[in-house]
Amino acid sequence: MATAHIRHPTGKFRAIVSEDIPNLARLERELFAQPWTEGMLTAALADYGARHQLFEQGDVILGYFFLTRIVDEAELHNIAVPRQFQHRGIGRYMLEKIVNQCDAEQIERLYLEVREDNTAAIHLYEKMGFECIGRRPGYYVIEKRDALIYMRTKHELV
Repeated sequence: MATAHIRHPTGKFRAIVSEDIPNLARLERELFAQPWTEGMLTAALADYGARHQLFEQGDVILGYFFLTRIVDEAELHNIAVPRQFQHRGIGRYMLEKIVNQCDAEQIERLYLEVREDNTAAIHLYEKMGFECIGRRPGYYVIEKRDALIYMRTKHELV
């Protein structure tokens, strides 16, 4: 059965708060071979220049991201959509929000890393104007995969 692509998912963005950490840590363990721990998530909340948002519908988490801004650059450290909501356009919707916000705030370069075999994410990033600028060999230790480094320069709003 095909899942419906949602162009503008209904839900709202809000800042991640410490009470969200246990649920996010659970999602991290479900989604990633090298998940962020509760300690890492907590530290990310306190990081200077951090932007972290949860996308939710009621009390259901549809996705979340962690981004750090330093002057006119930013790095997207983590963007995730729970498995049951993947392939519905939610990741793209969140990424559009991120790049539009970065462009509006005059962030000149937005960086991210992606596992070399994550073809769905790579396709989305390239469609959104990111270009591969490098590789980190063996970055994903458990999966024994390289990380590709992507960068997006400031564009018109998406």
